[in-house]
Amino acid sequence: MTVYPPGSPCVNICTLNDQRVCLGCRRTLAEIVGWTGLSAEEQWRIVEDLKTRGADYVAPPVKG
Repeated sequence: MTVYPPGSPCVNICTLNDQRVCLGCRRTLAEIVGWTGLSAEEQWRIVEDLKTRGADYVAPPVKG
């Protein structure tokens, strides 16, 4: 079964808060930068996760 990637969740409100989370789409900076390199499954996981991210979402610590 082929899994097709979702469209980008970007809504063209590209402003990051102090936690490096976009105020428009609620993706973290790492998710935005790495989006095209993610598998379709990983992209869908993020899209599903975005449904539950509120305005108070805090990005996880950056590794490395």
